[in-house]
Amino acid sequence: MSSRNVVQITDMGIITDEKPPLIKPGVYELAFVEYQTALMFGRASKLIMKFRIVSLGEHFGVELFRYYNIQNFCGKPGRSGKFKAGWKSDFAREYASLFEELPNRTDRFSMSLYKEKIIRGRVTTVKQGSRQRKLHNVCQYSVINELMEVKKL
Repeated sequence: MSSRNVVQITDMGIITDEKPPLIKPGVYELAFVEYQTALMFGRASKLIMKFRIVSLGEHFGVELFRYYNIQNFCGKPGRSGKFKAGWKSDFAREYASLFEELPNRTDRFSMSLYKEKIIRGRVTTVKQGSRQRKLHNVCQYSVINELMEVKKL
């Protein structure tokens, strides 16, 4: 498996130029790379966070994504776009679990807290498409399903 970018993030959205990676499900150590906001499927406001696997082994360097639903954008969606996430959202709950804090407002999450930290995350295989149809084995791919904890150094 190549360690170079498998997905490019641009201001226009996600441009896939290679098949998304498929790795063995499990818990991996991850390093934050970047994030963007995007409108997906023409209606869903998403926060897309890109991480690189830093666990030693055959998947070292593979880049995977963690997708979150958000309430809306604060400005134009794109790379490092501002957003508003609900207090009860998966993003807010994982953020609180990782960093033991929440901002005073839901449009003020500090994404810089993710930088220069190793985060343990659970990777799963996507086996269904957006319409809940089963994906053929050759079309399946891996995503980060949960960010679990910041690794103590």
